[in-house]
Amino acid sequence: MKPTYEQLEAELATTKTELAETKTQLSTAEAKLGKMEGLLKLALERIAKLEEQPKNSSKPPSTDQKSNTSDKKRKKSKSRMGRSRTPYPPERVDRRVYCKRKCCPHCSSGKLEELSEAPFFWQQVELPEIQAIVTQFDCLRYKCKGCNRRSMGSLPENIPFSAFGPKLMAFVACLTGRFHLSKREAMTLIKDLYDVDLSEGSVINVEENVTNALEEIYGKIHQHVIEGALCRYYDEISWRNSGKRHYAWIGTTRSAAYYRIDPHRSKEALFKMIGKFTDRPAVTDRYSAYNALDGPRQYCLAHLIRDFHVYSERDGEDGRIGKQIVDELRKICKTHTKWGEEKISKSQYSGCLRHSKHRLSEYLIDGLALGSDDLSGLCERLSDEFERLWTFRSIEGMDPTNNMAERDLRKLVLWRKKAMGPEVSEGKSL
Repeated sequence: MKPTYEQLEAELATTKTELAETKTQLSTAEAKLGKMEGLLKLALERIAKLEEQPKNSSKPPSTDQKSNTSDKKRKKSKSRMGRSRTPYPPERVDRRVYCKRKCCPHCSSGKLEELSEAPFFWQQVELPEIQAIVTQFDCLRYKCKGCNRRSMGSLPENIPFSAFGPKLMAFVACLTGRFHLSKREAMTLIKDLYDVDLSEGSVINVEENVTNALEEIYGKIHQHVIEGALCRYYDEISWRNSGKRHYAWIGTTRSAAYYRIDPHRSKEALFKMIGKFTDRPAVTDRYSAYNALDGPRQYCLAHLIRDFHVYSERDGEDGRIGKQIVDELRKICKTHTKWGEEKISKSQYSGCLRHSKHRLSEYLIDGLALGSDDLSGLCERLSDEFERLWTFRSIEGMDPTNNMAERDLRKLVLWRKKAMGPEVSEGKSL
């Protein structure tokens, strides 16, 4: 039986409704697919950037490892002329031993005549046999006949109320702080040298006492570093304290280094360390907090070498431009090193830097015009602040890199690892 006209119209309407619903579903699916494609693209780009980052950029300096030495024949180093030790002056000699002979070593004759020539002398330095000095302070007891109250004698001035004297406490703090010995290693060394028993708790108490005693010295170091005339180098590193993330800030010069622990990595934390002295010449990385410094400022070229090394490993224009910039920055650092070692003259130094400045400016323009979006953005920012790559030319004693601060931070990281994560109070100087 053939369907009627009304039945065909109903079936057609149903089919149209189903087609409309299917079209809506397809549109929704296409929108979701486009969104997922966008998220996948962003994820792949982020993975590529993470893979391009230097492998040790987020590691502390103490975890750096050198690659294996090549098996090919290594170049033989040149032999160096040895130097004889400078003898101590006569007034420095504590004991003399006259070495004599009873017979001739050649013919065994006993007829030896002492010559008037100056004798051949050989100086030997030896450590003395030492033993710790134990001092007992007897505090006499008294009773007042007037008020009938009791008292006792007080310790002499500058004598701490401790089982250890000032020199021993200073030595313990020097072993654990300056020479990075662990507490057990310091205990063993002092036991072997002086036959003095210390416990781990005693070492901790000694460190706290020395820290409190050096509070005034910390202030003088801070004043010398922050307010002095020498160029200073600023940097910071993450620091775990009481189970929370803190940051160790450093301001260092060629003569002293000042450390400060702060819970924040911000401009406010920087101002807590430097105060109002923002006009002093400084070398830093390109972290935005250092933009608060309004004095002569040098960007660390070593950081830029690491940044552009990522682009130098790419294909195409990014790789070519990145390699050119890396090579030029390394050439600038090498030229400055030669100048510091007095291997080149002032005119050669100025000429090399002048040509390097011109070439680097052209490479940055190429990166801005031909590079990818991220390389172009980096080149644009550096072009706008181009003179901050050359501040070291006009400031005597300034380096083009921030390696001095990083080396001093490395000491702090090594000390932290040996001390098994020391606890330092917030805002405390080290």
